[in-house]
Amino acid sequence: TGKLTNELQLNSSTRNSLYPNPTQSYLCVIENPGFLVLIDCRKPRHSKYPKILGRIHMTPGPLDELQFSADGSSIVLVNYEQGLIVEIDHKLSNLDFNRTSHRILSFCMEHSRYLFVLVQDANSSEPVGDQIHMYSLLDLSLIQILKSPRKILTITEVPGKFELLSTLPQSLLLVFFRYFEHEKDIHICKIIAPGQQLRQFHAKIYNDEILCYGRSGQVMVINSNDATLVCTQVEHHWKCKGVKAAVLSKHGHVVSLGHSTTLICTLVKDTEPPVVAQTPESPSRKPLFPNLAELEGNLNAVEMSWIEVKSAEIKARDKSKNKQLVADIKKDFHNLQLQVKALLDKNMKGPPEERLDLIEFELNTEKKKRAMEAIRVTCDTYKLEQESRIQSWDQHRALIIKECWDSMQIKTRALKGINKPEIEVDNYGLLKPNEEYKADYDRLMERKQFEACILKKSYHPWENEQLGQTGDEMKKYEPLRIIKLKEPEDMAAGDCSLSNTKKVDTTWFGSISHRFVDLGPYHQDQFTIWTSDLLAKDEIILLKNTVRNLRLEVNRTFDKLFADKEHLINTIRQKVARLRVIQRELVDTCNAPAPDLPFEEVNWTQEEQVERILEITDDELPVSRFLTPSEEAVNAQRLADEEKLKREALMNDFKERALLEMMDGVLEARSWEDMLKDDVPKPSCMVNKPVELWSAGDREDVREYNKKVDNLKTERGKYKIRLMEEWEKIVTIVQESIEEFDTNLIKLNSTKLKVEQAIHQEHLKMLRIHSHTKEGYLLDKQYAHLVKTQEFLANAELPGAISVMNQMQTMLTECKVNYESFELKDKALDKRFRDQLKSDYSTALSKPQLDQMYKLYRKMPKLKMITVPAVWIEMAKRITGVSPSSSFLPDDAIDVIKGVDLLDKQAFQMSNIDMKVVEFVTKNRRLRIESDFKMRAAGLEIAEAEATLQHHTRNVALIKDNILHLTNCIGRLLSNQNNLEQDPIIQLILEQGQVEVDLTGHFEDFHDVQLISKSKVDSANNKVISAGCQKMAESEKVDRLKKIIQDEEWKQKELKISIENLKTHIKRIERTKISRETLEFLRNEERGCVAKDAKTDHEAEAIVAYYRDKIGRVDAQLDVVQKQKDETKAEIRRINMTVRDVEEKHRELIKDEAFKKKYEEDQKERMKALLKRCALVQKIQNQVTRLECLRSDLTALRCKTYPVLKSKFV
Repeated sequence: TGKLTNELQLNSSTRNSLYPNPTQSYLCVIENPGFLVLIDCRKPRHSKYPKILGRIHMTPGPLDELQFSADGSSIVLVNYEQGLIVEIDHKLSNLDFNRTSHRILSFCMEHSRYLFVLVQDANSSEPVGDQIHMYSLLDLSLIQILKSPRKILTITEVPGKFELLSTLPQSLLLVFFRYFEHEKDIHICKIIAPGQQLRQFHAKIYNDEILCYGRSGQVMVINSNDATLVCTQVEHHWKCKGVKAAVLSKHGHVVSLGHSTTLICTLVKDTEPPVVAQTPESPSRKPLFPNLAELEGNLNAVEMSWIEVKSAEIKARDKSKNKQLVADIKKDFHNLQLQVKALLDKNMKGPPEERLDLIEFELNTEKKKRAMEAIRVTCDTYKLEQESRIQSWDQHRALIIKECWDSMQIKTRALKGINKPEIEVDNYGLLKPNEEYKADYDRLMERKQFEACILKKSYHPWENEQLGQTGDEMKKYEPLRIIKLKEPEDMAAGDCSLSNTKKVDTTWFGSISHRFVDLGPYHQDQFTIWTSDLLAKDEIILLKNTVRNLRLEVNRTFDKLFADKEHLINTIRQKVARLRVIQRELVDTCNAPAPDLPFEEVNWTQEEQVERILEITDDELPVSRFLTPSEEAVNAQRLADEEKLKREALMNDFKERALLEMMDGVLEARSWEDMLKDDVPKPSCMVNKPVELWSAGDREDVREYNKKVDNLKTERGKYKIRLMEEWEKIVTIVQESIEEFDTNLIKLNSTKLKVEQAIHQEHLKMLRIHSHTKEGYLLDKQYAHLVKTQEFLANAELPGAISVMNQMQTMLTECKVNYESFELKDKALDKRFRDQLKSDYSTALSKPQLDQMYKLYRKMPKLKMITVPAVWIEMAKRITGVSPSSSFLPDDAIDVIKGVDLLDKQAFQMSNIDMKVVEFVTKNRRLRIESDFKMRAAGLEIAEAEATLQHHTRNVALIKDNILHLTNCIGRLLSNQNNLEQDPIIQLILEQGQVEVDLTGHFEDFHDVQLISKSKVDSANNKVISAGCQKMAESEKVDRLKKIIQDEEWKQKELKISIENLKTHIKRIERTKISRETLEFLRNEERGCVAKDAKTDHEAEAIVAYYRDKIGRVDAQLDVVQKQKDETKAEIRRINMTVRDVEEKHRELIKDEAFKKKYEEDQKERMKALLKRCALVQKIQNQVTRLECLRSDLTALRCKTYPVLKSKFV
């Protein structure tokens, strides 16, 4: 079945081989390095299986393969490369090992006697061989070496025969070799063609059947006796990868494993395995390896492998066994040494003519020759191995350089500070441009430029770039020329290209990339980028190009700074060389202590010069280069020749001396600095005479000497001052250059952090575009699925469910009608029985007997709980004898029928009643029981119909609820789609203020991107605009109040002047004299006591009455107008309803094909008009936007405040 029974989790070490014991329930696993793991596969009753029994450290090196003998008594472990063979018994009590001088290719065991090992030829580089070593499994001793007539790849032992199965290299044949115990040659006895179509395949033998598998993907089972094909498994595995392993079980199953992780099992023959009696497991089973724990403890105690412990035991045993023999040999050798020494001394002490020449000789020349030949072969083999390994490394190096190094357009390198080496800046390593991306970008640019020229009305497809081509040349593909016509407003500005005239608005761009590179005119606004998948795709291409431009911009600055460092390093080297010259001059010429160098030469690191990683110098190697004696002799000769040439060049100063003699002292051979190095020679008197014996000439020479010494000291002091000034100047220049470079490097590091921030922002935009596109795709997919499901429920399931429900309703009505008819028949039957009983048998029966007969008629058998209507109907048929057979009825129904028969039998046993009467009663009773059973069946049918109808009613309600739920989900989904399209997330850059916080240098310090929805942006803009409007209103109100206050002040001043004038007038009036009558008249006029004119009053009353009548007539006219207004409103409502009907008819007419075609033509015309209108609207919007900006700036200047937040017109 392929079912996983259980599993065991091992550690993470590498495992090379696994093999089960053929007779016991455990298996062995080889684990690196050199461990043998024993795993128990027996299934205990109350414990987990499989489990690890122990882990034995067999060898210090790795092991490659293990096998069990046929009876499971021996385990053989092999290391192919080292030629190591290890054998242990199944009880882990004995270990034997042997080592061959050849590489092992394959091995097998002949039951429990012999071990056959196929070794590789020493002179062959391919894994083939013709020598088979035959070992005894008792002690792993070499019995003989078998010689094969042909080169073979593998060997497999044929059970029960002295034969070996082998595969030949580059052949499609399987060869059987027969061997004999005392012969050194083996002979070919049989050849089989397995039929595999590829060269490499594997073969295993199971009893008389050979299992072949290989790269062809087929597994074949072949009979080894007659070479017939037993089974061919179809190609379940990949042809190019083939079958990795396959086994054939004793039950006839072939299990194969291919390149994938799938196990495929094929049944070869359907044979039943022999039945083995199962013995119950005992509660406590005997352990498989009693001494395993002791063995592991001993190996862990000495911290050695088992083979090392065994080798140490063998050495100790041989040493103790041959101890006396070794002592005797040493004693004899010592005596021989004494005799040889005595002979040599005698030879040396003898006279010269008697002395013999000493000759060196070998005691065993043949042994030395064999040893030297073996060493030579070993050295040649090692040399070939190392050369092949070096060649392989060179190939890997070339492949790595080709795939990794050469594929980089810009290599990643570092740039470190000079005084501050902890400051390190890396450039951006860039791969070569992707051709697909480059083609997409070129197509996008071409399309954008084409669209721009279409908007500029400057595209003329009929004009060609090269008008002077010949006829043949004109037949070739000729690109169209785009002529950009200059409009009058663009003539003064020069070129009318969109990239020069269009000003990119970076308010809503969502990143700070525009601070470092030119973004170009084709980026979309975040408000419009979500409207089309094409715009989103174009924006992603442009964003990728922006990211690459950002990295290239940083790389340009990096390359410039790298060139500055190269120049600075060369300058520092020159300056350091000059400083060392100054040090020597100070010490040699001025006899003054030289200051230490303030800085050393700057060297490049491997991170800065990444090209050095491709070259390996001798100082990087941990060992010195090996030179052969011939190479050492050549190098020594070359160095000696170079030294000889140097000495000859120093000694041969013929040209300098000839030049001096020819110029006769005219040529100045020594400079002033060289002359300062020489001291003034002392006069001979100062050296040879005492001061008392000096003459006048000597004293003059001494004065002249002192004068020259003073002059030399003065010149040396001047030279020292000049050297120190030059020293300080060089140090200052170099330090300033280094500080300037480090400062520029720090600025570059800060710039790179900001550019990295901009790159992260661009990546965030791309991720948001991908996320928005995917979310829209998922919403569309979900919407299509919901609509499809809703249509299926509404058009397929709901009508079917309703029809079924109606059918069930009809059936329920029919059942109720049948039940009522049965009920009426039952009542009629009862009435007919009473009437017939009274009319026919009233004379023969007394009244008590009549009552007894009626009771007998009403008597019913004991009924059972039967819920199947068909059973009641069939019982009714059995009661009246319509269907006499009752073999298939249930037992309860048969009991009821027997009860009816029992009632009849009891009735016929009555002796005081006439049999005719009893027969009449029983016959009518059976009719009544039949009617009762039919009524019961009809009642059950009604109950079942009602239950079925209720179920279908619930089903219809459930479908309707599902349709309603899907409708709600579709509504919510449409709402989400509308929100996704109309309220997108906007990426804003919020500039951070200046804060007094130390930055950590991480990218988190530069995070200033905020994601906000468009609705929140609109809300913020509306709030800002409302606040601005409120501020403007308040400003206007303040202006009005100021104007009112100013007017009131003028009025106050005017009133004050009037008051002053009135006061002056009063004073002047008071000084005026008038008559008494005039004064009295004035006083009465003030008091209002002047007599009114009657005529004036009548006129006023007439005017008031006239205007009252006029007001009444106007009110009447207003009522008429209001009435007409209401009628007009009603008429407008009727017209609106008519318009709606017309629109519905219009929508229906659109579905017509002819109308649709005409409608599409009209739509095209309308789109053309809309395009023209869009061009005009765009110009108007630009003018309006500019006017709004100027108005906002003017308002801000007037109000002396900051402008409000504004956005691009969308």
